[in-house]
Amino acid sequence: MSELLRVEGLKVHFPVNSGAFRRSPGSVKAVDNISFAIPNGKVVALVGESGCGKTTVARTILGLNHISDGRITLNGKDVTEHGKGRTPEFRSRVQMVFQDPYESLNPRRTVLQSLAVPLRANAVVPKTEYQAECIRLLDMVGLSPGAAFLNRYPHQFSGGQRQRIGIARAIAVRPDLIVADEAVSALDISIRAQVLTLMRRLQQDLGLAYLFISHDLGVVRSLADHVLVMYLGRVVEEASTQDLFERPTHPYTQSLLAASPIPDPVAARARKRIPLTGEVPSPINPPKGCHFHPRCPLAIDRCRNETPALRLVGAFKTACHRAEEMPELTAT
Repeated sequence: MSELLRVEGLKVHFPVNSGAFRRSPGSVKAVDNISFAIPNGKVVALVGESGCGKTTVARTILGLNHISDGRITLNGKDVTEHGKGRTPEFRSRVQMVFQDPYESLNPRRTVLQSLAVPLRANAVVPKTEYQAECIRLLDMVGLSPGAAFLNRYPHQFSGGQRQRIGIARAIAVRPDLIVADEAVSALDISIRAQVLTLMRRLQQDLGLAYLFISHDLGVVRSLADHVLVMYLGRVVEEASTQDLFERPTHPYTQSLLAASPIPDPVAARARKRIPLTGEVPSPINPPKGCHFHPRCPLAIDRCRNETPALRLVGAFKTACHRAEEMPELTAT
């Protein structure tokens, strides 16, 4: 499978002041040296608690944040230095679907006007074909007959319908990659399932790749091919979706999975619980060594003093000093 997007050694640090009376500069390491690749037509998910840096990664790929260090390539072409918003060519290849579809749509524009913007900006079809193309896009995302929706405004739609319009706008330029930032988290469960089904169908029909940002592991499991788990700006585990959900090696991943609901009550009772203590540390002053060690029930002195590298352990990449011991540790 050919590689579409690659992120190498990405760092995004935001400057902060230490206080009102002490002006020594500091920084929040929102993203701290992460690397991954997205193959053509595949779904890669970034998961983790709020504040872990996953949305910062998405915004940085799109050129909405300054890169402190690292490199981003699209189809082998370096796009790191193209600045805010990237180039028109990049924007035609990479689009975003936002969490709140209402905020991402101009309330003063009709659906036709909103969908015509990317068509015009990227010269997808002649102006005389805008309306027909908008109808086709609406039909593709399940708003059919599309002609009936063209002259409506965002407030006249439900949340699920607005998200479908957002998806229609994203695919209007015929991109290769869609960055979906918590794209279904604001929707009701039944509507969420319908939108996920739509996203899977579009992936198959259009050959789309997704970078899927989510804190919902159930959603990730149903859609992603590959998963990266983030904690305080770092990737702590990376694996195929099947491997990650069946036998996670990092204690943080295990705790996330243990806390996520599963429909089978027998399996839920049998599932090993990994207790977490305390709160997520401040990203301004993260712990020395492994960032997760203050909350990890398996931490040892090495974890408190030495930062674990993300390394290959079997089929996984994991940043845990005790990864090889994990099957025995979690069985007790």
